[in-house]
Amino acid sequence: FLAAPETGRTATWAQAAAYAAALSARLDAMGVPRGAHVALFSGNGLHTLLAFVGTMAAGRVIAPHNLLSQRSQLAWVLD
Repeated sequence: FLAAPETGRTATWAQAAAYAAALSARLDAMGVPRGAHVALFSGNGLHTLLAFVGTMAAGRVIAPHNLLSQRSQLAWVLD
């Protein structure tokens, strides 16, 4: 059971697994190979946790980035 107390949203592990399967299928359809780094620009919350779980379950590496990063910082990190 996953919960985001700041918003009151919750998700069961079954829902997280379904999200992971859908995310994996989407990444496959986009041609993102397993083992690839997937950049994530997101605030904190349940959606971010689901993206972490889904990306890792899909065999990719999650690379979270701060929404407040400057362009030069992002260019260095993403290069």
